[in-house]
Amino acid sequence: TDGGATWSPAGDVSGRPRAIVAPDTNTVVLVGPGLARSTDGGASFTRVGGLGSASFTDFDRTTSTFVLFGRRALFAASAGVTDPKRIRRPGGKRAQIRAADFVTARRGFVLNKDGRLWRTADAGKNWSELRATGTRGAYDVAFADARNGYLAMRRFGSERAAGYVLRTSDGG
Repeated sequence: TDGGATWSPAGDVSGRPRAIVAPDTNTVVLVGPGLARSTDGGASFTRVGGLGSASFTDFDRTTSTFVLFGRRALFAASAGVTDPKRIRRPGGKRAQIRAADFVTARRGFVLNKDGRLWRTADAGKNWSELRATGTRGAYDVAFADARNGYLAMRRFGSERAAGYVLRTSDGG
């Protein structure tokens, strides 16, 4: 409450969250392996239900939606993270998610663990694979809007392991 000059412990939550979201001064959401939510500034936390066995590793935030993802989980929730709804994952039932980046509640991108990049314009009802990268060596994705984005790569083509960033200005 004082810009980080002093700190105090928040409420007790079992597990080790992988990410933390604070949509406002009183709401705090701990992401991973499940979800825990506080509406009293972190004094107490309650597990968010309705997720089945979903386990989350991170989240992405648009102006109106939180997209929560893990290897086999992809959910969207309102800004208060009170109503998570499952989004169909791209790439089939065995596909695992490495990263997700949504630019609106409906338009987003998912990078599978095998490096395949997917795009949706209808909140995951339909997915299209973006093959223009020419490689499956990607490990992260970030889009500024529906057309402009970046893909972080460990390698490109037959090059030795290094670091590369691919850029698109046409949505991939």
